[in-house]
Amino acid sequence: MKIKIILAAMVISLFGTQLAYAGSYGSKPAVSGINTKISGGYADLDAASTKFGSASVTLPLTHSFGLAIDGLGGDYSASSLWGVGGSLFWRNPDKGLIGIMGSNVVVGANNVSRGGVSAELYLGRFSVLTDVGYETGDTIKHGAFSDLIFRWYVIDNLALNTGCSYSGGVTAGMVGLEYMPGFKLLNGATLFVRGSWGENDYHSVMAGVKYYFGKGKTLKQKHREDDPENMALSGLVLGSQGGGGFTNSPEETPPAEEDGDGGDPT
Repeated sequence: MKIKIILAAMVISLFGTQLAYAGSYGSKPAVSGINTKISGGYADLDAASTKFGSASVTLPLTHSFGLAIDGLGGDYSASSLWGVGGSLFWRNPDKGLIGIMGSNVVVGANNVSRGGVSAELYLGRFSVLTDVGYETGDTIKHGAFSDLIFRWYVIDNLALNTGCSYSGGVTAGMVGLEYMPGFKLLNGATLFVRGSWGENDYHSVMAGVKYYFGKGKTLKQKHREDDPENMALSGLVLGSQGGGGFTNSPEETPPAEEDGDGGDPT
């Protein structure tokens, strides 16, 4: 199963590159302008109570290239939490995106780092998003990771998500949604929720509020013309999935109990 997820992510990345370049001429800019977004919320990440806040700034570099810089902070099961991430990407807002991404998330004294390739395909009301690469850290098995999401815009301001991921030797499925109510005074505000479940009894639930600054656009336009995914926040979710999360080493085993006099229990 894990090999299939990684291969599917790689194939979509390669296909996305070909499709995007095929429709590059005369396209809209990769990023409509300098864009920012913030989010905050609560998560139960494999039984670890987590409060988080994140921020992203996306900059147009040329007509076809953009740069996203991401930050993250909060509290993970009574331990300090912070992270950074970002992506350098080529995008045609009518076709897709291809780029390189990275993130580093730190909880207490432990960190998980990722680097790889990200790709997105835009197919009318449907999008396919994927990240695939290599991960390393204090509390995770070093090796390949992948994240694959299928997104359906039921309407331009409501996105339903489903997908699967592989991190730290653990495979998981996910469902989620993001909704932009279109408040007059806060027209960039959205509500989001994500749930995941997988091997080794892994489970997580995340919910919060996000705000996109800038010109009034639909959620679909914000996703495809302005801000890509926050890589630091994605790194937090996948980091909780792999191995023992951020606080326990996947190689840890409990010490053997001894009897009262320390002798041989037999």
